[in-house]
Amino acid sequence: MPQIRCPNCGTSINLETRRETDLSLILNSLRSGPKTFTQLLQTTRLPRKTLSLRLKELVNSEVIAHDGGYRLNGALPPDLRRKMSMKRTFQFSRKNMMLMLLVFCMGILLAQAYGQFMSAPPPPTPSPTKPTVTETFTVNFVIYDAAGLCAWQARVVFDPKVLIVTNIVEGAFLKEGKGNTLFVAATKIVEGIFSEETLSIADPFTLIMNDEAYLNSILLGCTLIGETKGVTGGGVLATVTFGVIGEGSHELQIADVLALGVGGVELQGYSLTQEIVQG
Repeated sequence: MPQIRCPNCGTSINLETRRETDLSLILNSLRSGPKTFTQLLQTTRLPRKTLSLRLKELVNSEVIAHDGGYRLNGALPPDLRRKMSMKRTFQFSRKNMMLMLLVFCMGILLAQAYGQFMSAPPPPTPSPTKPTVTETFTVNFVIYDAAGLCAWQARVVFDPKVLIVTNIVEGAFLKEGKGNTLFVAATKIVEGIFSEETLSIADPFTLIMNDEAYLNSILLGCTLIGETKGVTGGGVLATVTFGVIGEGSHELQIADVLALGVGGVELQGYSLTQEIVQG
């Protein structure tokens, strides 16, 4: 059976189930709120032609509404719910993706340390031109109504021509569980403005990855380590400071949100918001 690779999590999917996977990506993206066609292109990573076709199908079946943007329009009809039975499988792969990411990050740090120990220092390379930051503002990413939260992930998308990341700090909410946490962030690091080394050394359980693939976003994630009942209520998951380097929108989009409870069960009924605390 021919296979394709999922544009969101990288797993292989049968061509026969591509339609259901596309619909699941779109509906999961709209769960966090209405979105434009361009925003859906960014969050689902589907080809433009495919996304247009799937949106037309969902609008015609009245699963979503199109009134300037796209938004959910109530519960799924029984036939579509049955056809999208692979949704739970896809979400399970996202859970595994987050756990695999944490392990992968630790492996990268160990490999880098070993490589630095065994090899001679590389020759110096010219430093890239550092952008000029005209102002900064800080945003808290806050969860509400969480019941037994043990791990979470979210991707924050922004315009790299306008904004850069200047600092990332783990929030205090998961630490209320009185246990250790492993906090991971992947983004593009601008030398002289955002220091990967300083953040990693300050907390041995904080891993900051310099990744060109996240030039226009930050992938954030955190998990409690060891046995835990999770944390209930609301609080700050992460705090990110942005530097303004150009003219344009300061709007941030939250995508790929996932919250897990005990045993890797996906939580429902919570909300994740962004709240500006400075600037």
